[in-house]
Amino acid sequence: MSDIRIDPKHPSIENHGPHSTIAEEELKASKKAAREVLSEEGQSSGSGSGAAKGKGKEIVIEEMWKPSSTSLQFWEACRVE
Repeated sequence: MSDIRIDPKHPSIENHGPHSTIAEEELKASKKAAREVLSEEGQSSGSGSGAAKGKGKEIVIEEMWKPSSTSLQFWEACRVE
């Protein structure tokens, strides 16, 4: 078994960021909705200050694809970015 090492400062992967899945985004949205319901219940019972909160930001999910290493040369030859 070979030992694979990755240099995190290499220019090819320097701007790489973690990818989130639709399931992760849905989980975040459901947790946020649950927090909003709890805060609304707290405000309706008189414990809140009565100040309305601003609307939350809308989540935009964009489908992305990344070619595998075996087809990368083909897509580069086609000049697809």
